[in-house]
Amino acid sequence: MNEKDQPNPEQLLKLLDAQMEASRRNRESHKDNRMSMRILSIGVIVVVAFVALWLLMVMLEEMKESRQQPAAVPVETR
Repeated sequence: MNEKDQPNPEQLLKLLDAQMEASRRNRESHKDNRMSMRILSIGVIVVVAFVALWLLMVMLEEMKESRQQPAAVPVETR
């Protein structure tokens, strides 16, 4: 390679600045995506926990009602 093919230091600095700016933009967009994914994940976990607790309450109420019902006493017929 001769000297004409090589970029001068000023061109190298401009190229480096452009690459750094692109890297910053890329990082910022990923940061926003990560934050929204975390919020969505926490929301899903909270909803699943509430549904599980509600289901547990319903099951316990049914168990409570079945225990309170008196057992049928067989009637003897002779």
